[in-house]
Amino acid sequence: PDYCNTPDGMCLLPDNSLIVSMPNFNDEKSPPLMVKLTPDNKVEKFYEFPNPYPGYPEKLARIRPMGVSRDPATGNLYLADMQYMLDKDQKSRMWKLVVKDGKVEKMVLVASGFNVANGTAVRDGCVYITESVLEEVVFTDTVPAHTTYVPSTITSSKGTTHVNGAVLSVDGFGLATSETVTITFRVTVDAGTA
Repeated sequence: PDYCNTPDGMCLLPDNSLIVSMPNFNDEKSPPLMVKLTPDNKVEKFYEFPNPYPGYPEKLARIRPMGVSRDPATGNLYLADMQYMLDKDQKSRMWKLVVKDGKVEKMVLVASGFNVANGTAVRDGCVYITESVLEEVVFTDTVPAHTTYVPSTITSSKGTTHVNGAVLSVDGFGLATSETVTITFRVTVDAGTA
């Protein structure tokens, strides 16, 4: 259809239809949306994103859907929203589309601060997102409830580690394609925790 000028990511639904993201980069007069390709090769609008999306500056208010994946346990969709072409300062996001009875009920921001959010995957209850460009990485994690961080146990194969109460972080490093960083720390389970 004319309203689909830039297809990107896709995922398979249980009925063998496909959901395809349409950021429509080639002609932004067409809105960003998700379409459904049915098993009998019909194209249907599945979800049209609010445009502009409320609460964001004008430059970042257009959702730019890229990779999309379906959580088999809930039926919800997760999508990468790539803002890098407009702002290279970690403005890309990951959204969850809450799906009820085959329709998108609402959008929920899951994570932000990516450079080039590009693809998503769901496996064993965890959601993954690809980050195609990592110029400066900051990893932050909070010590889980009912545990205590064991002092001096945070290590990282790159960067500088920091501890601020229950917040652990590593910064000062970049990542190349296919490069990994290993970050470890130890905690003890608090007394009286079942």
